[in-house]
Amino acid sequence: MATKPVGNGLRARVNSNEDLLVSTRPPNTLNAAPHNETEAQADHALVAAPGAGKRLVITRLQFSNGATPGTVLFEAATTGAKTQYGPTWYMAANDKGNPEVYYVLGENLNFGFTSVTVTTHSVSCEYHIEPL
Repeated sequence: MATKPVGNGLRARVNSNEDLLVSTRPPNTLNAAPHNETEAQADHALVAAPGAGKRLVITRLQFSNGATPGTVLFEAATTGAKTQYGPTWYMAANDKGNPEVYYVLGENLNFGFTSVTVTTHSVSCEYHIEPL
C-alpha cells in the first residue's frame, strides 16, 4: 500500500497501479458490537433493531474461536422469519476471521448470529444506522 500527493499537503492511499483506494465506510458513524461467549448460541442478537424508518448497514464481521471447531452464521431478524447474510463460516480451533462486508438490512431489523459446536468464541460486527 502506498500513498500519493493529491494537493494541499494531503496524501491519498493508492495500490501498486496508483488506483485511488476509497473507503465505503461513512465517517464518524461506525459502531462496534462485540460479544464474548462460552458456548454455542442460537439466534443471538449483536445489534438491536434501530427503530421505524431506519435500517442497519453492516460493514465488517469479526469472529474468533477457541479450542473447539464449529460454525457461525450471521442473520437479520433473530426471531420470526430470519434472513441469513453471507455464508456459514467454518471456524477451526483457534481460528479467526475479519471479512469486510456490505449488508444492508431491511427496515427496523436486528442483526445477530447463530454458532454451532463452538465453545469459547467471540463475535462482533461494525455497522452504522441509516434512515430509509
